[in-house]
Amino acid sequence: MTSIKIIAAAAALTVFAGAALADARPPARAVTLSDFDGTWYEVARTPNSNQGPCTRLQVAITPGSGGAYNIVSTCNRASGSPQVTRSTATSLNSANNRLRFRAASGAAGFVGVSQEFWVLDRADDYSWAILGTPGGNYFWLWTRSPNPANRADLLARVRALGYNTSNAVQTGG
Repeated sequence: MTSIKIIAAAAALTVFAGAALADARPPARAVTLSDFDGTWYEVARTPNSNQGPCTRLQVAITPGSGGAYNIVSTCNRASGSPQVTRSTATSLNSANNRLRFRAASGAAGFVGVSQEFWVLDRADDYSWAILGTPGGNYFWLWTRSPNPANRADLLARVRALGYNTSNAVQTGG
């Protein structure tokens, strides 16, 4: 089974609570996991208690053993010290757009915690991706640039998927 560590472990590996959005849609496009290799930057997300004051989240994705992908997520904290979380992910379906992440190391209390995430939408060239939780509670907007010029357009795409962006945390650039 093909695996990937796509979603920011610092953002992704937690149990989220909150009301689901009734109109949040499941992912429709297939994902080629190897196209997620490299560096991603979180530029916006739903507020959540696990990331708190985490800014400038950078995610490095590399192939691992057995078809798995390794994720190293690094963010800046208010204290000035970076928080690094290492995780793994596996594909849950043949389209590779439903993923399970498991924290391997990093923030205390997260090791071994797993969470399902969906790749809701992506650019044809994998220059951006919208990730979310299955219940429609949380989203993350990732790009290949820390401060993309098309941020407003991408947030409009997130809204079109049924996610509330009115209180989105702007975390990039």
